[in-house]
Amino acid sequence: MTGKRGRGEPRSVTDSLSELGAELGLGDPRAVQRLVDSWSEIVGERVAEHARPLQVRNRILTIAVDDAAWAAELRYQDQTLRERIGERVGAGVVRALRVVVRPR
Repeated sequence: MTGKRGRGEPRSVTDSLSELGAELGLGDPRAVQRLVDSWSEIVGERVAEHARPLQVRNRILTIAVDDAAWAAELRYQDQTLRERIGERVGAGVVRALRVVVRPR
């Protein structure tokens, strides 16, 4: 078997979602879930109260913050946060951060 499934052969939902996500530029759902689950450890409890991950698309993590001051803080910590994310969820899952202000 070549590793590719023939037409009509059963496949797991996880494989299907991963393939669809890749086609849409979305991150691997398992890696994104690890990111969400470990968010407070990545950014710290205090920051997590004001910032939340929204999506990973084309390896760009969009983070919503509740105030412009937190946006500035996260932009300042860009490199450190990307390194922590890489350690937690895998290198290359997130290559850039995009921070948007969205009050809760």
